[in-house]
Amino acid sequence: MPSRRPQVLLLTNYREDGQRSMLRFGKLLTEGLDPEAISSKEIFPKACFLPLATTASLKKWGGYVDKYLIFPRRLKKALRDRERSPDLFHVIDHSNAVYLNHVPPDSKTRKFITCHDLIALRMSLNEFKQAPEVSSSGKKLQKWIRASMGNADIYACDSSDTEKDLHRLVPHSKDRTKVIHLGVDRVQAKEGEQDQLPFEPAKKNYVLHVGSSSWYKNRKGVVEAFIHLKKESDSKDARLVFVGPELKPEETKGLKNHALDDLVKSIITLDKVSESSLARLYKNAMATIFPSFTEGFGWPPLEAKALGCPVITSKTGAIHDILGESATYVDPKNQKEMNQAILMVVRGEEQQKTSAAIPTIDDCIENYSKLYLQTIKNQVPT
Repeated sequence: MPSRRPQVLLLTNYREDGQRSMLRFGKLLTEGLDPEAISSKEIFPKACFLPLATTASLKKWGGYVDKYLIFPRRLKKALRDRERSPDLFHVIDHSNAVYLNHVPPDSKTRKFITCHDLIALRMSLNEFKQAPEVSSSGKKLQKWIRASMGNADIYACDSSDTEKDLHRLVPHSKDRTKVIHLGVDRVQAKEGEQDQLPFEPAKKNYVLHVGSSSWYKNRKGVVEAFIHLKKESDSKDARLVFVGPELKPEETKGLKNHALDDLVKSIITLDKVSESSLARLYKNAMATIFPSFTEGFGWPPLEAKALGCPVITSKTGAIHDILGESATYVDPKNQKEMNQAILMVVRGEEQQKTSAAIPTIDDCIENYSKLYLQTIKNQVPT
């Protein structure tokens, strides 16, 4: 009689929150685990009240009702069924740590959580001077999340930086963690595919930034560095391409202080692009600039380097651990340093190694599968 496969319940994110990187990570696991070795099932909060909300404030609270009042009933049912309860419950995003509280105290189910970054938690503790102030409700939510994180049996962290923060803020996690770098998908760039891009990358000179509009992405610093590039180099026709949300007023404040009539036209913002189009942008860019103040992992610099694009970035998350000497590093608080770096890289004065040992999707899945089995067997992470 064949042995029973380990049963894993994967808790992925509320879709309406639009957390692209977390949805991407959830897809990586739900589609990548070998069904012959591990039986996995996905569960996540669904939108019930949020679609009925008519204002931004009501939508926020509608989301809270969906996530914290309605969903727990369905989750408890999945966790308390003694015949079908999973061997392991994986909360794939630590911001959902509160759901660990629904595993019964006498359950055989092991509790596993992935910590991508602790930026929101550290913001609630006023650890970042550059960050916007966290509301009183936000601080209460982060306090709840932090307390709940202590209920996990095993923790996976995207980087050694995140692991250090975790050990400091959640002492229970010490000797229970494993650093697993996220995998980078080697998407092939399809040259000539117009898709939704407004220009042909192979025919333009541009610097690229990929990421959200969160304060720690330092997009204002990117704009200032580009202004310097336009003023001090021969790259008069250069463009700055943002893959992400439209720029905020505070991010373009510096534009008013420069007499460059065509500067605003030189900045292109693409909110959504396909994986293939993003690969084309990486492959043809003069450089990818990613001077974040902090990161949990840092996908874009790794994706760029995997496709041979020169990278200017900060030593945060797992970026330096993986890229080593194959990138140009800057202090994100030093604008002059960023200005100089972009000039040197675009001019070809800064030589970078062309390759790095970048983890693949398969590497990531294999490491998670091994840790799942260790956790189910009640073994210490190795």
